[in-house]
Amino acid sequence: MSEWSEQLAAKIKSREGKEVVGNEEKLKKEKLIMEQGPALWEQVRSAIKKNCADLNRDAKKEVVIFEVTPQREASVRTNTSGSTFWLRARFDNNRSLTWETNARTAAGGRFDISLDENGKAQFYESTWIPSSPESIAQRMIKSLFE
Repeated sequence: MSEWSEQLAAKIKSREGKEVVGNEEKLKKEKLIMEQGPALWEQVRSAIKKNCADLNRDAKKEVVIFEVTPQREASVRTNTSGSTFWLRARFDNNRSLTWETNARTAAGGRFDISLDENGKAQFYESTWIPSSPESIAQRMIKSLFE
């Protein structure tokens, strides 16, 4: 054996060790997201339903209807004079929330799940500022009336 080959072999082993550790960390993060994601989505879905009820109560009439949908979806439609608008949100692959409306502004968006510095799953938009389930729900419902 020569000195250069021993050094190169050590460097290769070190790099491979770092890749294994990196892959293990990535798998750990993926597992946490898969475990925490559905509960985070359910918080958004519950917030949408609650915000619809709050808006109807404050308007003293049914202006939005939370529709019964499969667990991975949420659907709201307006019930006001004039045009009817809808909101559809979907939770995909335990990793992201996408939503769209047919409202005047044709709003929509996507929130991906990532872990914060404490290992807690959070929804993030492209700005990488975490968004709470409540703020996401309010933003989606407000878009129906803008």
